[in-house]
Amino acid sequence: MAHTIKKLAVAMTAATVLASVANAGGFSRGSADTDILYEDGNFVARMGFSYVAPTRDISTLGGAPVSFLSGGAQSSFSDAADYAVPSAALKLQATDAVSCAGTFSQPFGGSSDFSGSPFAPGALAPFGITSGTDTDALSTTRQSFTAHEAALTCRYAFDVGPGQLSVIGGGFMQYLDFEQLVVGGLYNFSLSDLEPGFRVGAAYE
Repeated sequence: MAHTIKKLAVAMTAATVLASVANAGGFSRGSADTDILYEDGNFVARMGFSYVAPTRDISTLGGAPVSFLSGGAQSSFSDAADYAVPSAALKLQATDAVSCAGTFSQPFGGSSDFSGSPFAPGALAPFGITSGTDTDALSTTRQSFTAHEAALTCRYAFDVGPGQLSVIGGGFMQYLDFEQLVVGGLYNFSLSDLEPGFRVGAAYE
């Protein structure tokens, strides 16, 4: 019974975290594995890896059917690019009341591959540019961004009534990596940024 209640507490905490992450414009890929703080043992480690191959067909662009824009050569194309999501967590139990976890995750990301577009390599056709060297030079073939997060989160637990109340807090550094690739590998554009953040929470078991 106690084990079941513990699982329920962890699940409720995780559900709350995931509900808040889901508001990030649809680019959510995961969250830090802070559930490992509740695992038994002085030393706990685990890793995870997900590979996602989305299918998303586009049949109209700017209100016009792809078949019309491509001269009947194709009826649709997919701009969805495959991606991988790694995660890792390591927990150390310092005392009976204090435990800390180091985590790595990729909480946000997005990517598109326009190589199958009827405008490739002339992806600026919707904007009235249908010929000339500018079309080939500025056509985006692929763009992506990924947020990498390294964090340290600690838990302090103490008895309250029949169970335990846990106070959770920690900090993280999040690294944003953006890249845009245009036709022929020309004019590649990349952007990176590093920002700190923090997380706080509580749970009752």
